[in-house]
Amino acid sequence: MILAASSFMWIQIPYCFSAVGVNVCEPAVRVGGDVKYAMINITVCVLLIRLPLTYLFCIRNSFGVAGIYAANITSLTARFAVDYLRIRSEKWGKREL
Repeated sequence: MILAASSFMWIQIPYCFSAVGVNVCEPAVRVGGDVKYAMINITVCVLLIRLPLTYLFCIRNSFGVAGIYAANITSLTARFAVDYLRIRSEKWGKREL
């Protein structure tokens, strides 16, 4: 029981970095006028990354709850990367509010 709990504590470290990245960049993209872009990014990352990886990790590879966390971390990291690239591009923040 203690070993399982300690492994989940280590999983939380990359989860925190990716979640904070999403919580910083995604609202910035929305405020910059790219609400539809943010919505499409969320939908694509959940449907094409999180759900298939959750199935792959949990059902096919028997990782259990750790597989759910791994799929979620991967999806959040992809969302953060795409949002960050959008902020760094020239298209962001040029729309009329």
